[in-house]
Amino acid sequence: MKIATPIVGSSFMYLYAARDLGFFKNHGIDAQIVAIAPANAVAALQSGDLDYAAVVGSIIRSALKGIPERAVSIAANRPNFGIVGGKGLTTLDQLQGKVIAVDNPGSTSFVMLTELMKVKGMAGKYQTVHANSDETRLLLVTNGQAQGAILDTSNALRMQHDGFALLARPIDFPEAPFSGMGAAQAGLQKNRDLMKAGLQASLEGVEAMRSRKSDVVPLMVKTLNLTADQAGDVYDQLRDSWTMNGRPSQAAIDFELKNDFETLELKEMPKPEQVFDFSLLDELGKK
Repeated sequence: MKIATPIVGSSFMYLYAARDLGFFKNHGIDAQIVAIAPANAVAALQSGDLDYAAVVGSIIRSALKGIPERAVSIAANRPNFGIVGGKGLTTLDQLQGKVIAVDNPGSTSFVMLTELMKVKGMAGKYQTVHANSDETRLLLVTNGQAQGAILDTSNALRMQHDGFALLARPIDFPEAPFSGMGAAQAGLQKNRDLMKAGLQASLEGVEAMRSRKSDVVPLMVKTLNLTADQAGDVYDQLRDSWTMNGRPSQAAIDFELKNDFETLELKEMPKPEQVFDFSLLDELGKK
């Protein structure tokens, strides 16, 4: 089974936990986890080159544009982002009038940055430079081309360790469906048993992120190149954001649909069934 993530980051650590703790293997699956840009992952699901992609924000927005894909589970109810400031900055409001490095418009990080800055009264009061990887955004901040960047929490904490200020943490962002598994509708029907087994393994990975800190932190050290203290901090920051059963909270669903309605300038408010397909979760729940 081939699964895509947009980056190697703590947002997707449940998949690496499912692989390294043997959950995929226990379900008869040889899981290959690869980092692919969200737009490319959406296309690869359609071509059959991927089975799952953990880019549910992009999949949801693609589904609303008519692409036959659905989010089949949600791993977290809050985005796993941090915002770091360049040297000399200590608070988020100091980014007013400054340049912030973020992924491309339409990406989850762009949506979350936009929403946070709106809540903080800074809508339209900053500029953005677009880069689709944390590594590139980090470079833009360190060389002074950007004064802030939105990053995976693990990378934000690493930057903080290097002397940069952490201006926002995951708890500062609104509830929204984040990470999880998305698939092409054709793949869900054609390979249903395989897809169900893969989904079950991923759910076990999410549960490990909630309840098996002593097992997961060493994996985070290895996978994310963190110190044990940094990995423990990331684990604690994210523990309460993981979903219990693969389903998003109502607040997360409401935010997603309202944001998509406004951002995509849809004629009517989208319905959950246009973007979510939890039938595999239903079938797993009946076992």
